[in-house]
Amino acid sequence: MKYTWVNILKGIGITFVVLGHISSGYTTDLIFLVHMPLFFFISGFLFKKQNKKDFFLKKTISLLLPYFVFLFILYPIEYPYPAGKNILKYILKALYGGQLLNNGLIAFWFITCLFLTQQLFNLIIHKINSKKKIALIVFLFLISSYINSEFYPSFRLPWNANVAAAAIPFFYVGYLFKQLNYSINKIILSILFIAALISAYFQNNVIYDMKSTNYGIPFISFILSLGLIFFIIEFSKRIQKINFMSYPLKYIGERSIIIMFLHQPIYIYLKNNDLNINTFITLFIITGISCLFYFIFKSFTITRALFLGSRKDLYLLLKIKKFN
Repeated sequence: MKYTWVNILKGIGITFVVLGHISSGYTTDLIFLVHMPLFFFISGFLFKKQNKKDFFLKKTISLLLPYFVFLFILYPIEYPYPAGKNILKYILKALYGGQLLNNGLIAFWFITCLFLTQQLFNLIIHKINSKKKIALIVFLFLISSYINSEFYPSFRLPWNANVAAAAIPFFYVGYLFKQLNYSINKIILSILFIAALISAYFQNNVIYDMKSTNYGIPFISFILSLGLIFFIIEFSKRIQKINFMSYPLKYIGERSIIIMFLHQPIYIYLKNNDLNINTFITLFIITGISCLFYFIFKSFTITRALFLGSRKDLYLLLKIKKFN
């Protein structure tokens, strides 16, 4: 991989996701300013313009197939079907997803929102050739996300589709970061980093809670979130050759999708059985068990296809010979 630091970035990001759900206080406030925006930024950085149909199929297999497999397994566990309840409503809640999925499924919204964000952005750059017009459209998405957050906070769409309006600006900045090969001014970066630390400590509304459409202080939270993202990028680049620091982060970064799906069910199990001993021990146990599941899923063709979204293995199962 050309950008080896990206997996370190993913590792830091998924660590923040887990910590955000198992810790509280100032640490959580600071994490919620950056953890999900970071993943949309990474996705934008890795994005390549592709044929719309091919891209749709590729992401349906890599994102939505594991999403529905995990949902099918975990939904009845997290939401046991009560006798006498309307079965149709029970199923529709699962299909609606997004804001309605909590407890052990609290992070599932990200997968569907990411899928929609990727498809929408790919459509935009196919339809519009002007870079200025694309930038304007992205800005309008940002404005619409603030309208949703400030004036219509109860407005929700299936799969948290409305959150794509807040995700696309981070996705776009990640895309530009790679395309233009940005260099980050160290003085500005330091100022933004310190400002984010101080603001999150003194101001409760400096946050970017994307699932609940709470985007903090308009523009200010967005800029501070980007400042933290750029700081984490610089940190990732600097430690990539320090093996004892970079290796564990790369290791869990490569397994971040499974940790995203499983960290909360594992945490709830630990909590319900009084095994939630210490935040960092809990973090270690959650990531360890998730990585063990990844190893199991990686070991068989059918599990690679269903749980990891491997097109090659899915095509093998379906006996489709051609694979691009």
